[in-house]
Amino acid sequence: MKVKLMSKIQIGAASEATHTSPNNTESVSPQLGELVRAVRLSKGLTLAEIADEKISAAALSKFENGKADLTLTKFVHLLERLWITPEEMIYRYFENMPTETFNFNGYPSLGNLLTRWMPFDRGVTFSDQPEDQAQTDQAFQQYISLARQRAEQSTDRIVQLALDFWQMMQQFTIDLTQGHFGLPQPQYVNPVLRYLNQLDDWTEFDLFLFTGFSIGMTDQQSLSLFKLVLSRGQKYFHFRSEQDLLFRLIENQFNLMMGHQNYELAEYYLSTFHENLEKANNASNHITYLFDRGWFNLRAGNPIDGERDCQQVLTVARFLDLSDLEADFKWRLHFFQTHPSNQDWKTVQIYLN
Repeated sequence: MKVKLMSKIQIGAASEATHTSPNNTESVSPQLGELVRAVRLSKGLTLAEIADEKISAAALSKFENGKADLTLTKFVHLLERLWITPEEMIYRYFENMPTETFNFNGYPSLGNLLTRWMPFDRGVTFSDQPEDQAQTDQAFQQYISLARQRAEQSTDRIVQLALDFWQMMQQFTIDLTQGHFGLPQPQYVNPVLRYLNQLDDWTEFDLFLFTGFSIGMTDQQSLSLFKLVLSRGQKYFHFRSEQDLLFRLIENQFNLMMGHQNYELAEYYLSTFHENLEKANNASNHITYLFDRGWFNLRAGNPIDGERDCQQVLTVARFLDLSDLEADFKWRLHFFQTHPSNQDWKTVQIYLN
C-alpha cells in the first residue's frame, strides 16, 4: 500500500524569501492599471468608449496611470466593459510578473500554497514495504523536523497543523508495517477537526486539509466532514481547475472505506461520485468511477457485474493507449481475483495533491 504526496508546483529554496518580505510595499494597482490600459488599447477602445455612469474617463485614466485606485466593484465592472474575465486578468498579471520580484504573499496558485504549508522538493512516496523503509524513515525525519521548527516559530494554527500531519503520516505508515490500515489517530486529527467544523465556508486549502487528515479519522468523522464539503464546497465543482480536487477527495474516501471493508459507506461515496460525474470535464474521472464500481461489485456480492466493469475499463485504457493506467488497473484486478477482501487495503492508493 502506498500513499503518494505530489506537488504539482515546486518552490525552490530561494523562493522562501519572497513569501514574507517585509520591505516590499509595492502596490498592485499600478501594474493592474498598466495591464488594463494595454488591454483597452489592444481592442482599439478610447477612455470615453469605456467610461459610463459607473466609472468616468477621468477615473479610468488615473487608474491606468497608477495615480488612483478602484474599488473592487468598479474594477470588476471595468473588466466587463473590456469583455475580459477577472480570471484572465489575474492570469495575465501574474504571467508577466518577474519571478525575483513576485510577491502577492507567495500564493500564485494552490500548488504553491500547499508546498509552502508542506514543503518538499518533489513528490514523495511513503511505503510499508521493507525495502523502502530506509527511504521512508529518512523522509519522515526530514519533514517532521522541518514542521516542528516551523511550528515553534509561528503562532499560525495552520502552520501548527503541518506538524500534526507529518506525525500522523508517520504513525499511519508504522501501523501499515504491522498490518493495520487506517487506525484512528485522535491525537493528531482532533485539532484539524475543530478547525474544519467551525468553518462557515470552505476554501480550496480546507479541502486539501480534509483530504490529507481523513487518513487518521474514524469513518464517521470523515463522513460528517464530507457532508460539510458537499454543502460548503459545492461551488468548486464549477471551478474547472478544482473539479479534480473534489473528485480525488471523493475517490480517496471511497478507497479508504474499501480498505476498511465498510461497504455501506463505500457505496455512499461511489453514489456521490456518480451523481457529480455530469460536472466532470476530465474523462479519467469516468474511467476511475467505472473501475471503482467494478471493485465494489466484486466485493459486494456481484462478481459478474464487477468483472464486466473492470474489463471494460481495461478495454478503454488499451484503446486510448493509456499503458500506465491499464497496467495499474490490470494489476489491481488480478489482486482482487486472487486475494480476500481483507487484503484490499494493500492496493489502496491515496493521493494528496
